[in-house]
Amino acid sequence: MKNYIFFLLIIFLSCANVIPPEGGPKDTFPPIVLDSAPHNQSVYFTDNLITIYFDENVTIKNESNIHTLPEPDLIQSINSKGKIIEINLKNELRKKTTYVIDFKGSIVDLNEGNKLKDFKYVFSTGEAIDNSVIYGSVAVFDQNEPAENSLVGLYIGDITNNFDSIIRAQKPDFFAFTNENGDYNYSNLKNGIYTLMCVEDKNLNLKYELNERVSMPLIINLKDSLQKNMKIFLDERHSLTIKKDSINNSLLNMNEDSIGEKLPEYGLLNLFFSPKFYKNKHYIGQIIADGEVLQDFYINDSIVTINKVQKGVFQLRIVHDLNKNKQWDAGNVKTLKNPEEIYFFKDSIRIRANWELNLNIDI
Repeated sequence: MKNYIFFLLIIFLSCANVIPPEGGPKDTFPPIVLDSAPHNQSVYFTDNLITIYFDENVTIKNESNIHTLPEPDLIQSINSKGKIIEINLKNELRKKTTYVIDFKGSIVDLNEGNKLKDFKYVFSTGEAIDNSVIYGSVAVFDQNEPAENSLVGLYIGDITNNFDSIIRAQKPDFFAFTNENGDYNYSNLKNGIYTLMCVEDKNLNLKYELNERVSMPLIINLKDSLQKNMKIFLDERHSLTIKKDSINNSLLNMNEDSIGEKLPEYGLLNLFFSPKFYKNKHYIGQIIADGEVLQDFYINDSIVTINKVQKGVFQLRIVHDLNKNKQWDAGNVKTLKNPEEIYFFKDSIRIRANWELNLNIDI
C-alpha cells in the first residue's frame, strides 16, 4: 500500500507545472557615475589613467563614438572591468589646456544595455576649466542642404593672411565635426581671438584639399558663448563655375513632334519679385530639381513667366550675379574672394498639368 501511494505521488509531481518565481520589473535606468579618480572637472591635471566608478556592471559599446577634444587621439586604450571603466591617456598633454572626453552614449549597463547619455569627463592641465562655447550650423552653399560630417576647425589667432596655405598644411588647434543636420558645438574653449572655418575633409586628414568644399575664414573674438553659421563651396580654382552648358532643359521644353513617345503634361508659372531683385538687374533665377538646373533667367521685371513647365515638384534659387555672366561664381580662399550670394525660396514649387501657378517670391 505504501509503495502504491509513493508511486501516485511521483506521477502527481511529474505532471505538475513548474512555475518559476516572478522577477522584478525590467531595468530601464542607465548606470550612475558614483565617482572618478581624478575627479571630473579636475585642474592641474597630470595623470595618464582615469578611473570611473559606477553603481552597476558596465561595458563600452561603439567605442568609435567616443569623441575627445581638442585632440582626437587623446585615449590610448579604454577598458571596462565590472563596475569600473579605466581610460589610459597618451603620455603628453598640452599645457594650460582644457580636455573633453565625450562618451556620446557609449557607456551602457551590462545586463539591459541602457545608455548613459550626455556624460562628459572634463579636465584641465591649467588652473581653470575653460567654459566658452562656439556653436552653429554648416550648409552646402549652392544646394541649401546641411553639410554632414564636415570638419569645423579653430585656429588660434588671425590666420587670414596665409589662410589657404595654413589650412592645407596644418591641422586646426581645435576641431569638431558636424552632425547629420549640419550642426556643430564646441564647448570648453578659452576666450580669445580665433579663425573659424569648415572643410568637407573627405579623407579625414584634418586638412584642406582643393577638391573639397571649404568655407571662407571667420575671425571671431570669443567671449562666453557665440553662434556662427557657415557655408561651404568648391573653390573656383577646382570648379571655376557651375556652368550653364550643363543645364538640361528637357523638362521645360519637350519636342511635341516626338514620334512614339508619350508627351509630358505642362503647366504655366508666374513668379512675382520684389524691387530688391529686379531693380538693379543683377539677379538670375534658377528652376532646379534634385540639384540640377533646368532653366535659368534674368530677373529684369517684377513678373517673370515661364510658359511651359512639366508637371512635378521643383525648387527656386536666386543668384546675385554681380558680374552678369548668368551663372554662379564660387569663392576663392587664396585671394579671399567671396562666392556670389545665393537665396533659396523656402517652399517647393508644385506644377500641375494645364494649371497656372502664381507665386510671390518673398526671400
